[in-house]
Amino acid sequence: MSVELSIDETAGARIDYTAWFFSVLTWDAALPFLVAVVPLFLEQLFPNRRGVIEFTAVVLPIGAFLLRMRKGKRQIDANACSTKVRRIQFGFFFFGLLPLLMFEAVITLTAIVPAGLQFKDPVDYIVFGVMGAVYLICMIIAMYPGRTVRFIAMGDDVMKLDE
Repeated sequence: MSVELSIDETAGARIDYTAWFFSVLTWDAALPFLVAVVPLFLEQLFPNRRGVIEFTAVVLPIGAFLLRMRKGKRQIDANACSTKVRRIQFGFFFFGLLPLLMFEAVITLTAIVPAGLQFKDPVDYIVFGVMGAVYLICMIIAMYPGRTVRFIAMGDDVMKLDE
């Protein structure tokens, strides 16, 4: 989903923050949920086949990481920010994906942890909370779409002005 612009005659092009928020929410909630649910489904489909879950714990988070990299790079390139700011945003984006990659690998492996041992230690919640906070802060900075898009008109052509 790309961020949509709404044109106001007096103010120029403005960013649709609702679309931006929905896009961030989709990628930051739906995809991790899917990564967490697939191993549980595979465990039911292939009972007592630990190799399937371990393979999934490696392949699924990496696949989600690559998918996010592609989508995130496109989103950052479309942001109404200067090139310098977009480079900084990509740095935050990449740094934010690392704890998510670790989180998803651990969540995927919880499918093979015996019942009652999952998240038994309260420190587990603190670690996951810190990882989640780092991820969300980085994504909010990385995916910020900018304020307005500035355009320059040359005859019939309209081009995005890059600072």
